Amino acid sequence: MNGTATRRSLAAQAPPWATPQDAFAAGAVYDAADFVVRERVHSLWAGRARQFSYALIDMLLACLSGVTVFWLRFGFQSSFVSEAVPLRHVLFRAYSHAYPGFLLLYCGLIVLACASLSLYRTHRELSAFAESLRVLRAVVLATAVLVLFIFTSGNKEISRLVIACVGAINVVTLSGWRLAKRRYVLRRADRGIGLSRVLIVGAGKMGHAFADWMESNRQLGYAVCGFLDPHPNGDARVLGSVADFRRVALAQFADEVFITPPADREMVKQIFLEARKLRLDLHVVPELYDGLGWHAPLHAIGGFPVLKLYGEPIPALGLAVKRVMDVCAAAAGLALSAPLLAVVA
Repeated sequence: MNGTATRRSLAAQAPPWATPQDAFAAGAVYDAADFVVRERVHSLWAGRARQFSYALIDMLLACLSGVTVFWLRFGFQSSFVSEAVPLRHVLFRAYSHAYPGFLLLYCGLIVLACASLSLYRTHRELSAFAESLRVLRAVVLATAVLVLFIFTSGNKEISRLVIACVGAINVVTLSGWRLAKRRYVLRRADRGIGLSRVLIVGAGKMGHAFADWMESNRQLGYAVCGFLDPHPNGDARVLGSVADFRRVALAQFADEVFITPPADREMVKQIFLEARKLRLDLHVVPELYDGLGWHAPLHAIGGFPVLKLYGEPIPALGLAVKRVMDVCAAAAGLALSAPLLAVVA
């Protein structure tokens, strides 16, 4: 990105500044809503394409590991003899025991398991170790379901050794390419390539903490170019007041804007209108209430964003004990009523 969206806006100057009341009265609400919807649709399609490419890589690696292990297991006379078995014999064994079908099923199970663990979404805050653990869980789950399916199908010719080796290799390969992608992104970020230039509105305690966090986590892809504040305090990083938003955004080639609390309602609406004219992404950091909202999940209920400050944890042990008691009570009741049921029958 690096300011390309802002540079494109130089060719067509936006109309003069309009107050939020006048702009919204002229119907800008509907125009803004339509613009937001179009941007979200475009972002959704781009995200879908990226997720599809990730799933395709997983499927190709899973197929490659399956074919490689099968060839190493049945492509030679024995473990101690390097003489190769004729290709037609290997293919006959593979198709006669339905190996290709089970391999395709396994690839599909891996994709479903990875999707259920959100491995096809870009979680830049997730550590490499945590991501590898998710890959391990996905592969173990897919392998277990495959083994269960083979057992229920009655096919006893599938090699258990092949399944175990393919599962182990998949853990390494699927984690490996994700680690390589992560390192590639980090190297680009260290060189300043592909970073999104960020302009932060609000140079208070929250704004500086947010900027420091971005600078210390370059893998997220952000580079802070400065601050805007309604009341400039002489800080060298404060590039102007909110009234200078357009000038500063164009001069700094900003790509995204973050508004940090405390933020005035009218100020947010003004920045929204100007950011839309400049085609800049606009984000609002919610109030954290002295740390109560730190890491709090944000949900949407009927279009209303809701910040969940506290949730009562589910007593897992208590639920498990209750479940065991329910099962035991049901079994005892069934055993006691069995004679009566037999008489009635």
